[in-house]
Amino acid sequence: MVSSEGVGQRVEDPAAQSLAFRRVMREWVTGVTVLTVRAGDQAHGMTCNSFTSVSVEPPTILVCVKVDSRTHGLVVAAGRFAINLLPASQQALADRYAGVHGGEAQDRFDDVAHRKGIGGEPLIDGALGWFECRITASHPGRTHTIFVAEVERSEVGADGAPPLVRFHSAYTGLRPP
Repeated sequence: MVSSEGVGQRVEDPAAQSLAFRRVMREWVTGVTVLTVRAGDQAHGMTCNSFTSVSVEPPTILVCVKVDSRTHGLVVAAGRFAINLLPASQQALADRYAGVHGGEAQDRFDDVAHRKGIGGEPLIDGALGWFECRITASHPGRTHTIFVAEVERSEVGADGAPPLVRFHSAYTGLRPP
């Protein structure tokens, strides 16, 4: 017999609700990407796991970017960005663009092999694939903005390599089928 105690009950304390939310989200496996953007002469990247497809016709994705981040301002200014899907072998890049090792490098792409996309945004070598996107809508989401973007070009990269994913607040990998 399954107990229904506590099921569907709202937690009123905001701190407890936040903790409960984080605990449940740890159970969700998510892919790891790096969102890259170029606005004028500034290129920037951020590790992003709030990314998903929205539509196939036309090809559309969405990402969520923290409002008070440097990346947010650049994405708004550029009106476009690229998504780099990371393989398990690029965990160090995920850490780099998440700022795990502290400090803002002057140019985070100086020693990272990449090429330029349609709008000049960096496309990181060795990625599983790339989406080059133009923003078509944005929606406020409290601490983040939800950017909806049409994919102007997509490309498969390191086909067959295992993806970098997060589960239980840690990086892990998946075996290809």
